[in-house]
Amino acid sequence: MWIASLALLVSAGWQPVATGLIQDGGDDLVQVIARPTARAVVVLLMDDVSYADLGCSGSPLGLTPNIDSLSSDGVRFSRAYATAATCSPSRAAILTGRYQQRFGHEFNPQHKADTGQGLSASEVTLARRLGWEGFKTGIIGKWHLGYSKASHPLSHGFDEFYGFLSGARSYHAYTEGRRRRQNDLNRLYNGKEPVEEEFAYLTTELGDRAADFISRHADEPFFLFLSFSAVHSPFHEDPEMAVDLPETVDPERAPALRMLASLDRAVGHVLEALDENSRTDDTLVVLLSDNGGRVGEGGANWDLLGKKGDLLEGGVRVPLVLRWPEALPKGVEYSGNVSTLDVVPTALAAAGRKLPDGLDGVDLAPFVLSSLEAGEHQAPHPMLYWRQGEQWALLAGDHKVVDRGRGPFYRDLSNREGGIVVLSRTKLEASLQTRIDGLISAHKFWVTGLRSPRWRKYTITEDAD
Repeated sequence: MWIASLALLVSAGWQPVATGLIQDGGDDLVQVIARPTARAVVVLLMDDVSYADLGCSGSPLGLTPNIDSLSSDGVRFSRAYATAATCSPSRAAILTGRYQQRFGHEFNPQHKADTGQGLSASEVTLARRLGWEGFKTGIIGKWHLGYSKASHPLSHGFDEFYGFLSGARSYHAYTEGRRRRQNDLNRLYNGKEPVEEEFAYLTTELGDRAADFISRHADEPFFLFLSFSAVHSPFHEDPEMAVDLPETVDPERAPALRMLASLDRAVGHVLEALDENSRTDDTLVVLLSDNGGRVGEGGANWDLLGKKGDLLEGGVRVPLVLRWPEALPKGVEYSGNVSTLDVVPTALAAAGRKLPDGLDGVDLAPFVLSSLEAGEHQAPHPMLYWRQGEQWALLAGDHKVVDRGRGPFYRDLSNREGGIVVLSRTKLEASLQTRIDGLISAHKFWVTGLRSPRWRKYTITEDAD
């Protein structure tokens, strides 16, 4: 078996560097494997992008050729899950590798300056951890993790920030008549200095700034967190990009789909910058969405039940792609349950850093490589957990239990024809009931390690300019 494993590792770029001692009295020799080290990490975070709208997920619309190319050159995770069905808590987990409920970041912060609601100063982000390793760190785009000085990106390990603090803003520049809608939260900043806005379309501007960051730091290790606001509302299309859609597409979906095409073009610009600066091979690129889409407002989740805001599959199952030519295989689909919590440990391990205690995610690379062998394989996450106010959920393999505040129900995700089973109304087969009881008990135990939310839900008026 070790010969097959070694062949897989070598084909992915992991090289044997020494021959060890005879193991277990047999004749097989242990190989010490030297893992490649990524000299750059680029995270491409999409906003509210539905699982099903990417070509690599099966969409026939052809709107995402660059993202599809990224997938074909790397690993696509068909069952990846965000830790929340809304933006800010999900992003808090992505940047820390910890369930956001552990530090009270269960809801979006109030859309007001200096409320003290935001990413806790006690949490260590991926930017800070990579910065300790000598990486130049930058975030471009949407922050949405708080508006006070303590919650600012520059207070959480980022050397550079070009973007806006709020959860949504206009995709058009705030110039002339539009300036009346500009405020301290939705305006663009370079570091902490306001920027005069002169761009034609925000998504393109963010992609251009990301490409510039790569070019400026091409000769050193770097971490780039490109945090798109697309395809979050308001649904503003790129005035300089024509996107043809079939007549069969629901007109209500058309604006968001055209925004997705603009996002894909910006992704292509970033990938081109890596190529032009000879940084493709030694860079780990991670592409994902923060949560599911708003069905009826541009998103499509196929047969996934639910949408952004709830903990059914459509709200939390998200696109996730990893590309790292020096260390990961090409064109692989991984079907095990993984989490956006895994971004931090995967990136740290890729950079050659020992994983710190306290992370809830795992390094995905070994799981991907071992999955290419025949036989049984350990799951990255035997169980995934959610809590979002009165809603909670858990997932173990194909078994999912969800409570939206009116009592738990169950669904077997392996049975596409199977519906929701309301547990209070249905008598289950004994072994299944025992399994579900065990899952619910596990969730109750998990909750004991959480803290109460530091703030509660709120409602904002979207920037519709």
